[in-house]
Amino acid sequence: MTRKSDLAELPKDKNLYISLYYFNEIKNIFPNQWSDYKKYRLTHIVCLNALSIAGNTIILENYNFSSNQLNNTEIPKSLTNIQNIDWSSEGSLKYLKGVSSSNFLAADLVTSFKNK
Repeated sequence: MTRKSDLAELPKDKNLYISLYYFNEIKNIFPNQWSDYKKYRLTHIVCLNALSIAGNTIILENYNFSSNQLNNTEIPKSLTNIQNIDWSSEGSLKYLKGVSSSNFLAADLVTSFKNK
């Protein structure tokens, strides 16, 4: 999530807080999808990797490095834009595998984040 990013310069505990906050917000928005591994792909490694890659973008846009604070109001707003993605195991994400699929999905997620 912090790879090749200014976020990598932050202390590890700050990055841990940011990561936990981000994924907890996703869990809050998608409680059923988060808790049902068989029925949904949200917590499969390809999708988690895509969410991490995309998370780097949304967090960078909402992190103030001078005050060292995360904008906790904008991130949930942006995350609600990915509610139109069908996370089901039988949907369009069914055949996603590998890093290239993660990158492809991450690009779609970033586009969704920006459609506020």
